[in-house]
Amino acid sequence: MKKSILVLLALAAMASCKSKKVVPEPLPKIKALQGSSLLGLPLVSPDLDKVEDSTKILNYRQAEARYEKDPSADNLIWLGRRMGYLGDYAKAITLFSKGVAEFPDDARFYRHRGHRYITLRQYDYALADFDKGITLIQGTDDVIEPDGIPNDANIPVSSLHTNLYYHKGVAHYLKNEMQAAEKAFSHGLAISTNDDMRVAYINWLYLIKKRLDKNEAAKEILFSINTDQEIIENTAYHKNLLFFKGVLTQKQLNPEKANAATKYAYANALYFQGDITKSKAALKQIVAQDHWTAFAYMAAEADLSRMLD
Repeated sequence: MKKSILVLLALAAMASCKSKKVVPEPLPKIKALQGSSLLGLPLVSPDLDKVEDSTKILNYRQAEARYEKDPSADNLIWLGRRMGYLGDYAKAITLFSKGVAEFPDDARFYRHRGHRYITLRQYDYALADFDKGITLIQGTDDVIEPDGIPNDANIPVSSLHTNLYYHKGVAHYLKNEMQAAEKAFSHGLAISTNDDMRVAYINWLYLIKKRLDKNEAAKEILFSINTDQEIIENTAYHKNLLFFKGVLTQKQLNPEKANAATKYAYANALYFQGDITKSKAALKQIVAQDHWTAFAYMAAEADLSRMLD
């Protein structure tokens, strides 16, 4: 029996190795230290692994080859995006800045550079980019934004317009500019065409309205949230809202084993209940993890930076 199990394990390990590609050296050069958090902690990107990161590396090399062959706006955007997925956000910003210089009327460069400015906690630069991008899209048709890291259904759920307003709202939120964040998220919600984007916007709007003591408005914004919504990607936001609405219990939410987005929602629930000590402890648990590029991590970090020990 033991021998059979060992054989099965060995075969499984061999199959796993065969399914992973090994990219040849040299690997793309990635700067490890990307900046500092609002808490003064270093923002460090992990070293690339030629096996575990093979797909990302191959995608980057393909984007690089396409750009060298045809230095178009599309190819430059993908080169910058692929660099960001490798973890060198500063270098991605440099590539998007090249795009801004060469294609100043292309709102996509401002959208993507603004996102990476958020990643590196440069919120004022991010907001300037989003404002410029929003100016450029006025009077234009919205376009679906292709995913660089596709969801399980391989169906993109966001667009250029919704992403500009969404990221603008996030940047204002992280700066504790709640009224400006509310305005940006509300506009984005109004132009959203699927439940995935709606729950993403409503998640942040609920937190904002509660923080602005708009408790009735916070309840009202949850009216459309239900268990029948078709969510492809933003399942954590959907669960958060069902929890805020009282459809899910804390046990069902299971924040201890959830991702940063749900942990942050639970930390806020504790704060709204008046339990500041437990809320702060929950925020500290989030920033103790390694996911410093996640918006919920940044939000926890921003909240903690404004709290006195």
